[in-house]
Amino acid sequence: MHLKALRLQGFKSFADSTSLRFEPGVTAVVGPNGCGKSNIADAIRWVLGEQSAKALRGGKMQDVIFEGADTRKPAQLCEVSLLLTNCEKQLGGDFHEIEIMRRVHRDGLGEYFFNGQPCRLRDIQKLFMDTGIGRTSYSIMAQGQIDQILSSKPEERRAVFEEAAGITKYKSQRREALQKLALTDQNLARVNDVIGEVSRQIGSLRRQASKALRHKKLSWRLRHLALAHHGFHHALLAADLERLSNEIIGLRSAADERRAGLQQRLSALDNLKSRRSQLNTALQDALQNASDLRSERERAEGAANVASVTRRGLLERLESSRASLAELDMQLRELAARVDTGASDKQQQLSLLGGADAVFQNRNRELSVVEADLSKHDQQLQQTRFQLLQFESNAARLRTDCSGHDVDQKTAANRHAAALADLDTLRTQQNAAKQTADAAAQRARQAADARDAARKNESAAQDAVAALTREFRDAQKKLQDTDRLIAQHSARLKTLRELRDQWQGFGEGAKAILQRRVSVEGPEPLPVAREMSVRRGFARAVESLLGNAVEAIHVADLPTAASILAQLEAGRLGAAVLHINTPAPTTPPGNLPQGLVPALDALDNPDPAQPA
Repeated sequence: MHLKALRLQGFKSFADSTSLRFEPGVTAVVGPNGCGKSNIADAIRWVLGEQSAKALRGGKMQDVIFEGADTRKPAQLCEVSLLLTNCEKQLGGDFHEIEIMRRVHRDGLGEYFFNGQPCRLRDIQKLFMDTGIGRTSYSIMAQGQIDQILSSKPEERRAVFEEAAGITKYKSQRREALQKLALTDQNLARVNDVIGEVSRQIGSLRRQASKALRHKKLSWRLRHLALAHHGFHHALLAADLERLSNEIIGLRSAADERRAGLQQRLSALDNLKSRRSQLNTALQDALQNASDLRSERERAEGAANVASVTRRGLLERLESSRASLAELDMQLRELAARVDTGASDKQQQLSLLGGADAVFQNRNRELSVVEADLSKHDQQLQQTRFQLLQFESNAARLRTDCSGHDVDQKTAANRHAAALADLDTLRTQQNAAKQTADAAAQRARQAADARDAARKNESAAQDAVAALTREFRDAQKKLQDTDRLIAQHSARLKTLRELRDQWQGFGEGAKAILQRRVSVEGPEPLPVAREMSVRRGFARAVESLLGNAVEAIHVADLPTAASILAQLEAGRLGAAVLHINTPAPTTPPGNLPQGLVPALDALDNPDPAQPA
């Protein structure tokens, strides 16, 4: 095996990537103090897995990273690669050339690589074990290390000699094997404890399992019966509740119908009352109009009477004026005759005529005034007669309306009487409906009470069902716990049976005999303690009493035992303890001291043919 090359980057004084190639022969590195010669040896020791920063002349592992200079920044990581050739024989691999690389960062993260693939430090240490190469091997000697080896104790020099002799790897494998054996012994001790514990508990667990199974069956049966019982009562209560609900619905519908009829009749009665009040109001208005017309008629008749009296007075005055005019005409004719008869009397007659003319003019004026008054009074009379005719027509119309209102009043009175009769009937029906509604309400209250009682019974039944459900869940939980324990113990029992079938606990020779790797003539060899039932509390005592005989194999006779031992020795199959038939004791033990019992009393139904 040849060291071919060493590549350094960021390691101590090698800030840049530097490759050192080593040709066959002796290679020397020469230089003044402080130029970094020892850094090359430190790099080789470091890439081979050195974990001590002190051995690399530093305080911590990050000290191997380049710290920087006046013109250079500090490096963030360092990396060293080691290239070896002709190493397939020494390393026992298929690689002619291998490369080992180690990398570390400022944050403390470290990595190892083997031919470019990540690996562990342990892999590198195992690779170079017994090759003379390693961080503690003799192939790398620092200053003063030779003197230290020569002056060290023999125990300390032994590691160097073992490395040189090539037995370090086997010692490491032996140490690992011893650790595994110690761990296996501890596991076997735990298994033996578990076996002893399970062997003591398996009987009680079997009884508990049978009780749990019986409890499960009874619980299921009880649950089914309880559910059937509660279902039957629930069906009865549901039927009663449905019947009562139907009755309540029917009574409510009947009450609603009666209430609707009552409301209709009350609304009709209200309409009749409003119609009657309207008719009464119209009747009062008609009576008031009739009285007004009567008073107007009386006033018109009074005015007509006054106009008649005035007309008669005017007619009388007219007649008197006409009579006076006739008298004046007569006097005028007399005066004219007198004129013709005498001229002497002419002046007298003229004076008389002038006076007569004046009287005549006065009478004519009075006549015109009277005629004007007469025409005026005629017009007033015509107006009064027209108003009287209007009043008479209004009075006739009012009489007709009064007769119609009287008829309507009588009809309204009849209707009012009928409405009162209907109201009495409706009140009677309302009272009957109220009584029916009260009875229905009473029945509804009774039904509600029955429903409340049914609900209470139902709630009680539900509480009972909930209680039974809780009990069932508790029992089911206990059953699940029991099933889990049974499963755990079944798993333990299965494990113990597998261990028993594999004959764990027996020596290699006993296993070879029991697994029939050794030919045996005659009956099948069996362990001495097989089919032996030990009473509770005596397992340790019986085991201590039998001692090594616990692993003994029972054989038929001495030749068979000799043949078995010869085969075990020839095949190097291990040692075994054999037991040959011996006559059983026939005499019972004598009186024993207090506290001691015969070993046979520790067994359940001991069989005299049992080898133990």
